[in-house]
Amino acid sequence: SIKEWKNVCKKNNYHVKTSTICCYPTDQNFINAHTKEIIKKIKTKTLVITGSLDPGSTPLMSKELCKDLVNADFIEIKNGKHLCSIECSDDVNINIEKFIKN
Repeated sequence: SIKEWKNVCKKNNYHVKTSTICCYPTDQNFINAHTKEIIKKIKTKTLVITGSLDPGSTPLMSKELCKDLVNADFIEIKNGKHLCSIECSDDVNINIEKFIKN
């Protein structure tokens, strides 16, 4: 919401113009701060999976996301690319099944 975005800006000392007509910010610092605020609110056990060769959601990016989540596990699928859920479906499915059972 606009109110939440304004609060995030104030908390992080960002002076970012927002409007009720277009509520999508373009300032990268603001987007990063807002994302971190949202991630802190996620308490659900979460599984973060990426392929070791994924150029879009790199293992480093996924590990950083996992660190920011309160209750997350990280799995890196060896030789997996961006579509590892399709290309390496057996590995992905085995890891999801283990995650669900634990």
